[in-house]
Amino acid sequence: MDEIRVKVTAYEGNIIIETLKPDEDDHFAPVGGTRFGSVLMDTKNILGMSKEAVELLKTIPRGTDCIGDVSTWKTTNGNCCFSWFGHLNRIVSIKDCVSDRDGIINVEHVTIENEPPKEAIEALQKNNPQYTF
Repeated sequence: MDEIRVKVTAYEGNIIIETLKPDEDDHFAPVGGTRFGSVLMDTKNILGMSKEAVELLKTIPRGTDCIGDVSTWKTTNGNCCFSWFGHLNRIVSIKDCVSDRDGIINVEHVTIENEPPKEAIEALQKNNPQYTF
């Protein structure tokens, strides 16, 4: 059975990306993650997103490139993908980011409660939006 590998929640205008198991899933690239960015492929059962995060993601403006700070797309075989620049666990400020030129699309995911990690909340309270936890 698939388990959620990445959780996406919202907190005060920020998207919180929390990676749980980058090494245990063949739908995660690169395996083990990187500080430059990651891609979660075939999101249907392994991406957990809160309703609040989904709504906030929709407000990210479109960029001009084929990849954005946060991106979503469908592959030719119909699988949904979710990607982001930066570390495995990242706080993305909506006011400082863009999506790819196609914008954020609805991707298949598991709906979760909006419970951002306490480490992310503490980082934001210290005014550290680039925090990786």
